[in-house]
Amino acid sequence: MNSCPTCHKPYPNPNARFCPHCGKGLPPTGAKANPHVTTPMARGAPTNIVPAAQAPAATHQLGADSRPWFGALPVGELIGTGNQRYEVLDILEESPDQFNLYRVKAHRQRPCERCQTANPIDSKFCGHCGAPLVVEPVPTFRLQEAAQEATLARKIAIVKQGLQHVGLVNIYTHFVDQPFNKLSRYYVVMDDIPIDAQERTLATRGRSQPTAKVLHWGRQIADALTYLNKQQVRLPRLDAEQILILDNDQVKLRKLESVIAIPLQDYKRTVAEETRQLASLLQAQLQGQSVPSAIMTALTAATAPNQTLFDTPQQLIEALGASQSVASPITGSQSVANPIAGNPIAGNPITGSQTTGQKNINLLVGRLSDVGQQRQLNEDSMLTLEMARVHNSANRPIGLYVVADGMGGHEGGEVASKLAANTLADTLWPKLMATVQAGTGLLVGKVEPD
Repeated sequence: MNSCPTCHKPYPNPNARFCPHCGKGLPPTGAKANPHVTTPMARGAPTNIVPAAQAPAATHQLGADSRPWFGALPVGELIGTGNQRYEVLDILEESPDQFNLYRVKAHRQRPCERCQTANPIDSKFCGHCGAPLVVEPVPTFRLQEAAQEATLARKIAIVKQGLQHVGLVNIYTHFVDQPFNKLSRYYVVMDDIPIDAQERTLATRGRSQPTAKVLHWGRQIADALTYLNKQQVRLPRLDAEQILILDNDQVKLRKLESVIAIPLQDYKRTVAEETRQLASLLQAQLQGQSVPSAIMTALTAATAPNQTLFDTPQQLIEALGASQSVASPITGSQSVANPIAGNPIAGNPITGSQTTGQKNINLLVGRLSDVGQQRQLNEDSMLTLEMARVHNSANRPIGLYVVADGMGGHEGGEVASKLAANTLADTLWPKLMATVQAGTGLLVGKVEPD
């Protein structure tokens, strides 16, 4: 690969007239590099424009005797063809005769606005006319290279299955190339996980983590597990070593190539066992911490052998979130700032014993609808309407909750469920509002509601 005589940075296009990094003029093709060239060539009308379709080949033929036939490619090498081209940034692992691992960036191109010559998307200057270009961020990836396709067979299978989720270390694509010696090399493109984050697993985080942080991790893990389950696959076992904790507490499950299919007859049992494993991991992270008893009770029940309390990881996380909300109230007689008026409100309208001695009632509701395992269309309808009236520091809530099943796939099932929910809302809610306006009914009065 050629290097600029001014800034000494490599540039992939051997026909470039200007350095894409510093914009200085480059020696003509085949000429000896001149380290004193610092002035761009005259910028007249463009000639000999190199369109994107005729851009230089993506790879270079390296000398057969310059390195072992499966030695790692040099930094700056281009791999791939067509729209799948990547530039080597770092060599992370080198294992001759087996596989190599690189950190690469996507080698995308875009035309210069002045002369329409194709340039790498992160170029600062056009390689043909020297015009300044707007630099755009280029994503980076991990690129694994193998001499035999069988070495990457499981990762290639994941690509063909199309498994991708924000909570997974994803494997995006695969291709074949012949960088040198005319021998095929096989590649898979994966998420770029920083080197210093490779060992930041849940197992290395230590115990006694804050409850809110552990539940935040658990929610992300549950989302990834739910995605895999819907694809009818699972990890062989969920353990702390498979869970990466990245910056901003982002969680990713690694070893995606190890997933196995879930037999339909074992689906419920398998997902329930995953839920138990997740509960065990979260419970371990909370040891030594002052954890609300409601959360520990739910986790203890979820970690029991052959637990049947929670069918899915999502159900567990929702229960823990609800327990956290109940276990962290604002209690006692105090002044609470009014975020609208900016004035204190006497008493606490949320929970706890008030100065009036009246009992508060609170509604805590979760909502979830799922299409299930057999239908393509979710025909169910759901409606929740909630309202609360506070008087003398006493909370008097009321809610209307409707779940209308879709009739199991019968014709017009979704129409029937929608009609049922709408009819109840149109009929009951105005009557409830009328009791509020009249000052009667459940929301007011001295009699405690049943």
